[in-house]
Amino acid sequence: MSGYSHIGFADKWRPHVPKGDAPEAASAVGNAVLERTGAWIDELRAIADKHFDASPESSAHAWGFSAVIARAFLDWVEEWPE
Repeated sequence: MSGYSHIGFADKWRPHVPKGDAPEAASAVGNAVLERTGAWIDELRAIADKHFDASPESSAHAWGFSAVIARAFLDWVEEWPE
């Protein structure tokens, strides 16, 4: 055993549990943000896809926004406290 716990992300994006945090609670926080962010991104992209034929520029702009949100999530994980 390595002396620290991991939050339940894919290996590449699995931050350590910050000192003083309960592993189960830290994992719940990280996984909830991941789940809700992913669902929101999926919803934005579904709306953009639905309206693409009638509104390609606005739909492309919504897709771009979903990419910004995805990048913000990755930045958030990379800044996870140790």
